[in-house]
Amino acid sequence: MSNPLEKLPAAPGERYYPQLDGLRALAVATVFIGHLIPLPLLQKIVGWGDIGVVLFFCLSGFLITGILLEIDCRKLTGKAVAIRSFYVRRALRIFPIYYLTIAIAVAVGYGPVRVHLLRLVTYSLNVPGLPPTDNLWAVAHFWSLSVEEQFYLFWPMVVLFFPRQYLRRFLVALIGLAFLYKLSLALVNASYTLVFASLLGCLDSLGLGALLAIGWSEAASRAGTVRRWVRAGMAGGAAWVILTVVRIAVDMDANYAGYLWFGVVTFAAAAVAFTGLIAFAASGTQGLLGRFLENRFMVMVGRISYGLYVYHFFMRYILRWMVSRQYLHVTSLWTYAWLSIVMSAVAAVVSWHLIEKPILRLKKYFYYGGAATRL
Repeated sequence: MSNPLEKLPAAPGERYYPQLDGLRALAVATVFIGHLIPLPLLQKIVGWGDIGVVLFFCLSGFLITGILLEIDCRKLTGKAVAIRSFYVRRALRIFPIYYLTIAIAVAVGYGPVRVHLLRLVTYSLNVPGLPPTDNLWAVAHFWSLSVEEQFYLFWPMVVLFFPRQYLRRFLVALIGLAFLYKLSLALVNASYTLVFASLLGCLDSLGLGALLAIGWSEAASRAGTVRRWVRAGMAGGAAWVILTVVRIAVDMDANYAGYLWFGVVTFAAAAVAFTGLIAFAASGTQGLLGRFLENRFMVMVGRISYGLYVYHFFMRYILRWMVSRQYLHVTSLWTYAWLSIVMSAVAAVVSWHLIEKPILRLKKYFYYGGAATRL
């Protein structure tokens, strides 16, 4: 029998990977469980949704770095043109529904958005040293979008201009720095937000995905890269399971109060596990997991996952407002949960077909060659 790893797909920027959409679906599902489903045990297992965010970061690091490496390696266009195209394409994907959601919240007088409007429009919710952003309510999850945008600001410059032969070492150092940053702050009982929500605090997850992309870009050794990452992912997954069992047994809260260092180790194990899972999925596995990830429903959910993520928290507050005005009579937490999920799905599907998909067609005017991923 031939080894399937000998026929691995091309670099991340060269093709579309349906199984990675399946991973996006898994990520947004864990966020929904953590934020909406009233089952405390399940919420603890997924870290109240934070595990899904770690998976999103690992995916971003892998796909974004893969595209940038392809641009640099193939000299598809001038670097200045490539960076311009990159930023425009990212803006077309991220900005429309994000700023539309903020504009609607301002128009209807939603207090938390009006109070923190400047931080929201500048993607600076998570920047240390600025006034705290307390009581964000329906936009509390937007901190992760701030992390993503800040990553997009500096990472293309690193990949395209940093000496290629030293990029892997630089990335390993960056991942280590991020881990040490979080661990040192955790040991002095810094705030959860400062430890886990700053850009530097998330660079281990983003960086591990990027590290996989570097190995993946080297076609001659790609099969070995996948094997190593899958093995590392299995070890990380086992560690994450053990740490999760301990966390549930000790009954740590959502912010790991008194156990911040434990949270740092747990998220690091999860990031390694997810990077291995990305390597496994991107290699086009045809086993049970592969078929599950690329089935039509999972791919569809992954495709609209950004809208699901942006809108889902708002639906819970819209429902509460409707109940307070007696437009609805809802008393069950499960009814709140399912209505929130259904409303989020409807909003995301409508958003995809009427806003996101038409706008994404404009990407063809900012082409830097070879990029066929859904980014």
